[in-house]
Amino acid sequence: MDHPESENLSTSRVYLVGAGPGDPAFLTLAALRVIRQADAIVFDALVDRGLLDQSPANCRKIDAGKRAGAAAMSQQQICKTLLDLSVEYRRIVRLKGGDPLVFARGAEEIEFLNAHGIDCRVVPGLTAGLAAFAAGGIVPTHRTGASGILLATGQSAGDQPIPASRYQLWASAIAEGTTLLLYMAARNAAEHLARLIEAGLDAHTPAAMVQWATWDQQRMVRATAGTLGPRARDAGLGPPAMLMLGVQVDKVLKFTLDRGRQGELEGISILVLRAAGQADSFAEEFRRRGAKVYTAPMIRIAPPPHPEKPAAAIRQLDRYGWLVLCSINGVRQLARILFEAELDSRALAGVAIATVGRATAMELKRLLGITADLVGRDGGSAGLCRELRGLPAFHAPGTRVLVLKSEQSVSDWTALRQDAGAEVDEVALYRTEIIGRLSGRKLTLLRQKRVDWILVKSPSMAEGLARAIEASGEPSELPPIASIGPTTSARLRELGLTPAVEGEQPTASAVARALQGWRGGSIG
Repeated sequence: MDHPESENLSTSRVYLVGAGPGDPAFLTLAALRVIRQADAIVFDALVDRGLLDQSPANCRKIDAGKRAGAAAMSQQQICKTLLDLSVEYRRIVRLKGGDPLVFARGAEEIEFLNAHGIDCRVVPGLTAGLAAFAAGGIVPTHRTGASGILLATGQSAGDQPIPASRYQLWASAIAEGTTLLLYMAARNAAEHLARLIEAGLDAHTPAAMVQWATWDQQRMVRATAGTLGPRARDAGLGPPAMLMLGVQVDKVLKFTLDRGRQGELEGISILVLRAAGQADSFAEEFRRRGAKVYTAPMIRIAPPPHPEKPAAAIRQLDRYGWLVLCSINGVRQLARILFEAELDSRALAGVAIATVGRATAMELKRLLGITADLVGRDGGSAGLCRELRGLPAFHAPGTRVLVLKSEQSVSDWTALRQDAGAEVDEVALYRTEIIGRLSGRKLTLLRQKRVDWILVKSPSMAEGLARAIEASGEPSELPPIASIGPTTSARLRELGLTPAVEGEQPTASAVARALQGWRGGSIG
């Protein structure tokens, strides 16, 4: 791609953002704010994919995925990608594991951006090495023990051998009361340890290796400098891992890494099926309640086959007495249509608004500042129909209702036409496309039985899950399924996926109560 002169790129800004050591609980508030405002994100392999859910729906996401010497993109390609993105987007986030300036090639990217006149901002993150101490139960400094920490890398530019002088420096520092933490040392751990001992390090020096620090798959081996290499190898530890040496490493104190999971769902892991490109309120609420949450895009929201119809209907709202919104996505699409038509919530004045469920009403309030006139209590369209029919004013002659819904919605509004005599127009705001596959990582989580529950929030997601399992051929045994409500449960049963629990309401709190009941033994 040809690039304009550097002054034409001045409106773009690249943020080098630290994603922290792995667990999203340790992401900074500043990083979360930048991610939520991103137009494009270039992310590394050691970034929890759940963080990408926090970005806007239209944010472009590019996987730069370097892992253990194998790179999805070379460093040169990454820099060029940032430059290309700066032509098209204003806020580009370069999302890196740990801290972007600590062994993350942040300096190289900043130098490149500076050379091309691109505004560069840095959002520090908790570097994985320091988090690994807490994750492993190790206090690296103490007034009567180690008085310092030395952070170093077990790799050098171009994979050149590390000089003997550097091992001598490290061995001397450890002997004088410094705790050494070696990044990127897993592949050559035995060699590093042997060369440290050759440089004068006592072979009995306490040593440890922590793999996947703060992640759910974290593992750790403790030994000495002379024995850690074979023990780590026998335990199957590999990248990403941290190597630690020093007197503090074997001083085990009683404390636990606090992941911020303190609630009624603590100890439960949940795979939440969601719409692609959207942050998920259920996932956020479950995390707040203490659960470990994974997400998997199972559907995507696409424009309806006749996008002009919703806009035309909204411009003629004065013909209707009631506007019915059937889902959170319906509210979001309505807000988008109003924005594109250069309208706002005033365009909805004069029409009473009903929502299918409280979650839809809350989204209406959040996005458009409008309080629904009627909220269906049981969350389903049939229940809302009953409540509308129960309103005396609804039976006035000539009552007209506009229902904005998904193209695939099977909601039956016949009762309003036949029993209440209303005229009902149904208009598709969007259509749901089923993705029907799970990533290799999510399949691995299921296969290794590291997921306790799968949450299914719509009939289309139920169908997507069934397709994904069929396409993968595994796992043969799924964890129990939680359903958001009766309609979704019915579709799950049709597909041979019987839900174990069902929320009394289509809300995160209702599903959380159902999960609690199951764990407490009150649900059969």
